[in-house]
Amino acid sequence: MGALTGLPLRSPITDKCNPMTFKEDLLIGKDAELLVQSIQRRCGWPETELNTGPNLKAYDLRNRDFLSEVKVDVMSAKTGNIFFEESYRGEPSGFEATESHVWFEVIPDEGIFAFSTKHLKQHIYRDYHTHGTQRPHCGDGGMSSGVTFKKEWVKELFWRIAHPDGLYDLEWAREVIEWQRGLV
Repeated sequence: MGALTGLPLRSPITDKCNPMTFKEDLLIGKDAELLVQSIQRRCGWPETELNTGPNLKAYDLRNRDFLSEVKVDVMSAKTGNIFFEESYRGEPSGFEATESHVWFEVIPDEGIFAFSTKHLKQHIYRDYHTHGTQRPHCGDGGMSSGVTFKKEWVKELFWRIAHPDGLYDLEWAREVIEWQRGLV
């Protein structure tokens, strides 16, 4: 059993009524990336590094075996939905632009979940008419568009690799990540 430190998996939105600034959102996202990086390093990929290259849309983390996308939706605590961005300012972004193999979704008060990016895209395309809601011009001052799904849809599809209290089973997390990587 491992324990995570750094990012509390609690939503800051539950304690304040004001919407977050872009800078606050960016900092929370970076904390989530560092948290998943820590898990990957402990699970056998010690060389996992943050993407600091010119194409930040391509992935968030890289190691010798796979690329990872890390998302955190702090509004999910309030809305009950997870937002999957597909475009920003009319250009592909989010799940449409990523080159990642494994998608990590940090859900405040719920934990960290992982799924194959390839299969996530297939499920989004398959299910958005029946389980999703298109959200044109909804984020970043109307510059982002995407689709939302209930948290339950995400939790049924993804595998939990860490709990809200920061505890996780190292072997389980390693097994899930290995299996997801194999789906590429």
